[in-house]
Amino acid sequence: MKDIWVNQLEPGRDLEEVFVIRKLDAREYNGRKYLSLEFGDKTGRIGGVCWEGAEEYFQKLTPGNVVKVEGKVGTYKEMPQITVLAMEKISEANFDPVDFLPRGPRDPQKMLKEVDQLIADVDDIHYRDLLTEVFNDGILRRKFTFTPAAKLWHHSYIGGLAEHTLNVVHLCLAACEVYKGLNRDLITTGALLHDIGKADTYSLDNFFDYTDEGRLIGHIVIADRIICNKITRLKDFPTEKKKLIRHLVLSHQGTYEQASPVLPQTLEANILYIIDLLDSRVGGITKVMNKPRQFGQNWSAWVKLIERYIYFGDKSKEE
Repeated sequence: MKDIWVNQLEPGRDLEEVFVIRKLDAREYNGRKYLSLEFGDKTGRIGGVCWEGAEEYFQKLTPGNVVKVEGKVGTYKEMPQITVLAMEKISEANFDPVDFLPRGPRDPQKMLKEVDQLIADVDDIHYRDLLTEVFNDGILRRKFTFTPAAKLWHHSYIGGLAEHTLNVVHLCLAACEVYKGLNRDLITTGALLHDIGKADTYSLDNFFDYTDEGRLIGHIVIADRIICNKITRLKDFPTEKKKLIRHLVLSHQGTYEQASPVLPQTLEANILYIIDLLDSRVGGITKVMNKPRQFGQNWSAWVKLIERYIYFGDKSKEE
């Protein structure tokens, strides 16, 4: 069990602790080689720099390695940074993977049961058969259970993909109560499948990163491939329904700038896009608001992804 976590590190502290290497780059400054690093555990990330033995460490270590780090916590560009004095790779038998991969608040198996019930509630036999074919795939089902919904921004923890998916489904079902023209079975199917490609997009090698396929192809195209492959196993799946469900998945990011191959062009696709954006934005902002902060701190740091600060409220004015 670790004694010191990333979110507890403060400048001026001497350090001897275990972290996972998230990034490892060899660089040069004034003719001297050094390593630029990023360390992490389940509580967060911190930068690192290593001058002594840089070339040797670069040959021996790779991202994903868990290492015992000796050094001192300082600052660089107003951010905490570890100046590394020594590093030693730790064998898998000598660390607990739970220390490095954050877990979500919900039980993965209970979420799977909820997914199964949602599938059973789909009246349209074709959409229900497609969902059953996808979620009865043992390998895909297990990946869906453990994969995060994003690398860093929203629901970035074990079980995050399942949690985000369920949130989107329930919000879509709520929209069906307000907007009576929505095809309930179609949008339920789209919501359950919209991010299924993320099951093959992220790796869980002591920290969350992209797989080669995730970087090269992307989760939207991967999801479309999964859906098309599963439909080939279903007899007489209607062509029109195949077009509609593929469109929901291919357009759910909403804009070309957000990597959607096409724009949402049906009522259900527009609703799915907006709800997916809503849940991811809420998840990301909630993560920012839950980070440790100084007493009296009213604002977050600049959140680059959404290009704004987040206001926490002026607690000093509360009774």
